[in-house]
Amino acid sequence: MILNKEDSAPLSSLRPGEAGRILGFDSDAQAEPFFLRLLEVGFLPGERIEVLNVSPFGSDPLSVQVMEGVYAIRKREAARILVMRELP
Repeated sequence: MILNKEDSAPLSSLRPGEAGRILGFDSDAQAEPFFLRLLEVGFLPGERIEVLNVSPFGSDPLSVQVMEGVYAIRKREAARILVMRELP
């Protein structure tokens, strides 16, 4: 899936309480084992994702909810997950 920059934002740019729809992963991430595992647990295009919490002082990890699961992921991985922000 090819996206314009205006259509997407990295998950890492969302703040706690903000949500969006997963659009996909950046092109370099698609074959990496970590991102394949994310697909297995439900990080699928079209799924709603919400940032629940970010570690203090901007450090790792951040917690996100996808479907019924809550996951902790590093900011560098979150930067490679492309989302479309939900409007408030």
